[in-house]
Amino acid sequence: MEIKIGADELILWIRKNGIAKSTTNEGAYGIGCRICRIIEGLGGVKINETAAVSWSITDKAIVNQLYLPKTAAQYNINIDILPAIYRELLKL
Repeated sequence: MEIKIGADELILWIRKNGIAKSTTNEGAYGIGCRICRIIEGLGGVKINETAAVSWSITDKAIVNQLYLPKTAAQYNINIDILPAIYRELLKL
């Protein structure tokens, strides 16, 4: 079974759990590129490079404090690789 997942969801999880505190979201070594390499390495397919992100958090200070992105890539993945994605994200 395939699902759609956004890098924004993964970045929120990373930030909420205090992972990769000193790493930016952008750039060749940023979290976004690392997520891309992890997902594509596990067989996921990028379907959108820069989808707009709409956070339901009303306090913009929290969005800024957590360094949440305004755009993020979207992927189609096999649901079976979700545990592997999160295991790799824990290594950031």
